[in-house]
Amino acid sequence: PVPWIPIVTVADRPEATWQYGTVQRASFGDVRTWSGLIVPVDQTMTFDRFRLNIIDPASSVSFLGPAHAAKAVAAACSHGSLTWQDILSRTQRYDADWTAEVRRGILSFEEHHVPGDDPVPPVEPGFDPLSPFRIWDAETRQASLEPGRLGLVIFNLKEQRIIQVQNSYSDLQRQGRGRIRLNGRPTPALYHYRLPEDWAILP
Repeated sequence: PVPWIPIVTVADRPEATWQYGTVQRASFGDVRTWSGLIVPVDQTMTFDRFRLNIIDPASSVSFLGPAHAAKAVAAACSHGSLTWQDILSRTQRYDADWTAEVRRGILSFEEHHVPGDDPVPPVEPGFDPLSPFRIWDAETRQASLEPGRLGLVIFNLKEQRIIQVQNSYSDLQRQGRGRIRLNGRPTPALYHYRLPEDWAILP
């Protein structure tokens, strides 16, 4: 783990970008504060996040999500979603704030990295793998295989498979329930799901 270090100023570390206060969604250059101390975030990992990849017959996307996000996407799969856009339309009902964040990230990525005709152009400099992105070249494919701290889960809508490449939180089940979030916080309201028989969860 990255050791705790005393608080410093930007003048002490001009190459760093500091963010004061508690960090809930960490990214490159962020820091966490606790009792007057700060710690730089490990640039290869993120705090309490899954990396979730959705593959549909036409395209693929990759993004980070909190612990409950993997179950929300699994629930969306149970309703016959055929595309990643369908998935987000369904997860909107479970966690509107997180879903909106993912949508904004993908739209922003497409604005700066729009694929054209073959051959597909490479990703432009400045690509941030901690933000949502489309998967279409070697660099984005490699980034999509880097797990978050909670793991990496791939949802293949075409093959109807959920592949838990790495899951250090809680194994996904064929049926279950989750709490609906409002303004990012859990509410007493629950959603329920059951995957159809032709869906597989691996391993």
